[in-house]
Amino acid sequence: MAKVPGKVNWFNVAKGFGFISRADGEGDVFVHQSDLHSEGFRSLREGEEVEFCIEANAEDGRAKAVNVTGPEGGFVQGAPRRVGGRGGGRGGRGRSRGGAGGGRGGGRGRGEERGPDGEVRVEESSGLQVVVLNLPWSVTWQSLKDHFQEIGNVVRADVVFDDNGRSRGFGTISYETPDEVNAAIDRFNNTELEGRTINVRLDRYG
Repeated sequence: MAKVPGKVNWFNVAKGFGFISRADGEGDVFVHQSDLHSEGFRSLREGEEVEFCIEANAEDGRAKAVNVTGPEGGFVQGAPRRVGGRGGGRGGRGRSRGGAGGGRGGGRGRGEERGPDGEVRVEESSGLQVVVLNLPWSVTWQSLKDHFQEIGNVVRADVVFDDNGRSRGFGTISYETPDEVNAAIDRFNNTELEGRTINVRLDRYG
């Protein structure tokens, strides 16, 4: 099976899964830590380059990445592990630009702490936010907000950028009610935005 190159879009270390952006522009694919070729603790570093095979998820038929390695079959880099007390501060998905009325947002940090058993615990979802994957590079927070305003009042819209100011191809939309979130998923998931098929899912950590 031929391997596909790509770059890690984001990866939640605590939950052990994330998404990889395909280098051929065919969108993002789901990845689970059990499919990583790693020396030790299995995780991915956001932005690292990887190679992987693609197969259909047995549960829902969607594409997922398997046999995920570094370039030329090497070990993946993995994310640095947190130790001790409370973390947080910097958001886990890079810098974001946007907001309800404008300006540049700093991204929302996500608090983490370790329990007595050493397990990293992460805040539960508010149920009021969706993550939008496979965004065209030209999409701004304002155009994303305008697109999703059809469902209801958008409290906040963000598009995530890397340290060089380039879009990372995903963003988030916050609504006032869970019903609006569910409606947005039903309405916009697997639809086209500026020629690309976007994926809209509940943000389980927002």
